[in-house]
Amino acid sequence: MPRLDATVPQWLSVRSALAAFGTLLLAACGGGAKPSTPPASEAVVAQSAPSGSSTPLLAPSTGAQAALHPTASAAPPTGTQAALHPTASAAPPPRRSGAPHGLRNHGNTCAVSSVVQLLMHDDLLREQAQRLNANLLLDALHASYHGAPTTAAELDAVYTASVLNEIQRRYSAQEVPGQALDVVTLWSHSEGLGLPLAIVQDPLTEIPSQRAYAGERVFTLHPRGTSPAEQAGYASFADLPDPEQLRGFVYNTTGHYVAYVRIKGQWWRFSDEHLHHANEAEVAALRAQGQCGIAFAVYEPLVP
Repeated sequence: MPRLDATVPQWLSVRSALAAFGTLLLAACGGGAKPSTPPASEAVVAQSAPSGSSTPLLAPSTGAQAALHPTASAAPPTGTQAALHPTASAAPPPRRSGAPHGLRNHGNTCAVSSVVQLLMHDDLLREQAQRLNANLLLDALHASYHGAPTTAAELDAVYTASVLNEIQRRYSAQEVPGQALDVVTLWSHSEGLGLPLAIVQDPLTEIPSQRAYAGERVFTLHPRGTSPAEQAGYASFADLPDPEQLRGFVYNTTGHYVAYVRIKGQWWRFSDEHLHHANEAEVAALRAQGQCGIAFAVYEPLVP
């Protein structure tokens, strides 16, 4: 190794040596930091895996939940590890106040998160659900969802304590433990939210009349016919009249529920904690086929 020039100060020699060592480390790690946000196409694909019809849509909040998230309580890096990765233990960025947000999956809880997304963006239905379900703290969740910026973990804590734990408690006490919960049952059944749900067979003619004369806002198809889609009671987007009046709907993607909600004229697709803008073409292309289709749809209230 060449001798350091005696005229060079000792601190500068040390700094140069450290800089050279740092360059070697950077090259060994792939040439620099990777982007922290995946491309939009990856974010859409990285949604919760569909579950079969025999899998309960509500899993216990303990045990399996810890297994699904084994690194949630991992300690932050220390010592040289923290020095090499100074941002590894940094807190997640705060959520934007008033912006739409995803809701974490706690083990096949997509039915709950899809329904809750509709309620977080419809004041009339949320207030009605709160009146009918005193043990649910939907107003507290709404305040956290739309209020001052908080982290995703803080929102999840309110979601589980205010809504999810109570719904899980109700269904864990059923006579058939682990019975699959479909989103229509969660919305309308007396053991669920007990919210109004009108059943129609010909949506193109019946929905406009029921909206006008009975003030109905939420509709599902009556199971009919012989095909799997008709027996399941699912609708295609093209089956629904007055699409410009739709507030939102829940779509079954073969065992996994997602919510589409129109917010300030823009469609959003919520798949548990993942969400993205959905353009008009994507929404219009949604079809009822096999075990896929729109389970129920929510319309704007008609002005008397």
